[in-house]
Amino acid sequence: MAMKLFLLLLLCSLFSASATCPPCAKDQVCNNITNSCDCNTSMYTESAIPPKLFIDCLGGDINIYIKKCQLEKNQYGTDNLHLNNISCLGSEEILNDVSYMAFLHLTKNGKCGNKLMVNSSHLTYSNTLFITAQSTSILERNDIAVNVSCSYPLNMNTTSNISFKPVLGTTQLLIPGSNDVMTVTMAIYKDSSFTDIITSDTLLLSEQYVYVSVLMPQLDTFSLKVFKLYASVNPDNTVGPIYNLLENGCPNLSLSDNTLNPIQNGIGTEARFKMKLMMFNAFSSYYLFAEVTICNKTCIQNCEFRSVDALIPQATATVSVHLETESHIDSADSGTFSCISRPGTRIPILLFLTMINFL
Repeated sequence: MAMKLFLLLLLCSLFSASATCPPCAKDQVCNNITNSCDCNTSMYTESAIPPKLFIDCLGGDINIYIKKCQLEKNQYGTDNLHLNNISCLGSEEILNDVSYMAFLHLTKNGKCGNKLMVNSSHLTYSNTLFITAQSTSILERNDIAVNVSCSYPLNMNTTSNISFKPVLGTTQLLIPGSNDVMTVTMAIYKDSSFTDIITSDTLLLSEQYVYVSVLMPQLDTFSLKVFKLYASVNPDNTVGPIYNLLENGCPNLSLSDNTLNPIQNGIGTEARFKMKLMMFNAFSSYYLFAEVTICNKTCIQNCEFRSVDALIPQATATVSVHLETESHIDSADSGTFSCISRPGTRIPILLFLTMINFL
């Protein structure tokens, strides 16, 4: 009997020894009952606000960190920290022997409700971290929303490492009255508010509207004007054919009324257009080109009175973007034009074949 009791105690001790805590940070202690790491909040001083965020934007990646135990000391919850997408919850990470709640690798298309803004010099990814106060009968805290963002210069190699890759084009344009140049950026958006940018993995379909933005930095008294907008299946715009959308600042008269609609052009530092995509056979990609210039004050075109011989401005530049789509299966018979992509090498393009013009 004594031997059985001894063996039972030995087994219990071995079981207890095997159920141990995972490695704890220096601001944590091992809880032998739950076999987990609990915060040692005595290491922190209480404050009425959450601790400072640490945002790592290096290498084209975005990681957000906030001290877990300082959050708990300040009576904020750590289990329900989330970003714009409420399903994106923080995970516990140990860095430099300190416990953090972390949100990792956020530069993916649509991940966690990311938003992307583009100007003439930078890409900026933004999100919001929502921090909920713990409910206590003694002390009340307000829930807090913290805006976070990372910006990347368009001319830096880090942008090529970002998995959330917007469709962008840039060029240099001479500033009037000087020898300096500025960067002009072209971007394509899915929405009329120009916030949901088209990326390298966006599927484009025929009959879909897209929104074109051509942007330059803010300059006193100057405006940006797109005087020509066209598409080509060739990345070299000197090799035809091309498909004219905008000529001398006005929509091509051969187009239907709703194919291209200028929203603003020649007033302010951004030109905007609404464009309807059409279907064209035989190509897997195409390029959209914008020829731009700078004018003093404003240069709004009156398209009711067109001049065939309109002069091309002397200080000009050309910016372009590359667009392509994925095909998906449609059970209907193949045809020349369609509202969706079909197997093969069809893509949405902007004009019918009859609109071809050669350089």
